[in-house]
Amino acid sequence: MTPYLQLVAGFSALQTGLLSLLSGIPMLLCAMLVPKLVKKTRPRLVIRVGYGLIIAGACSMALSFEPHGVTPLLFFATSLVGAGLGVVNSQANNAVASVVDPVAAQQSGGIQGTARNVGMALGTAIMGSLLLVTMQVGASAELSALEGDAVGSAAVMIQEEISFCDDATYEELAVRSSVEGGDEKVVVESLAAARCNAASVSMLVLAGIVGVAFIGTRHIVRKLQG
Repeated sequence: MTPYLQLVAGFSALQTGLLSLLSGIPMLLCAMLVPKLVKKTRPRLVIRVGYGLIIAGACSMALSFEPHGVTPLLFFATSLVGAGLGVVNSQANNAVASVVDPVAAQQSGGIQGTARNVGMALGTAIMGSLLLVTMQVGASAELSALEGDAVGSAAVMIQEEISFCDDATYEELAVRSSVEGGDEKVVVESLAAARCNAASVSMLVLAGIVGVAFIGTRHIVRKLQG
């Protein structure tokens, strides 16, 4: 989300940081309050609800992107994802510690934290790579559909490895590729559409990954021991 908000929607670093509070605050509140409010609820059910919120939030994010900005739906989606993460985290540690011996239970917290950090790093790298690849494929398709003299110039730009950039950079590429007569605007719009689609596809793939994790929750204990 960060590159899309800053490069496309024009958010400043401060605005992007403030937006992160929309996920951080619900995450903190849910992590603190859920264990107190649902003491008798099965942890598996709680975790599944959390994953469901994350999936719904990721899908909502996919719908919130526009070629030159974002819709207000993004703010709701961000809060939804944060709440889902908080709900999952409120039960995850206890669910793991409940099915191992006391010694392993004491060590499980650190192991889970390490695994979570490694997973976040890998996830960021994978999703970033997916975003760039999808952008490249989408740009090729959009530019190939152009008619007239812009087609030749578009092919040149593709060879220059179009990346995830702002509109000004795309317009500069079009001008450097000798696109004239107002066709540079058409090229920019095509690349903006590819950029929007790439962001949406990445979020939908993320929702699918979380969906796989949701399926895996069927093995979680129904009731905590003790």
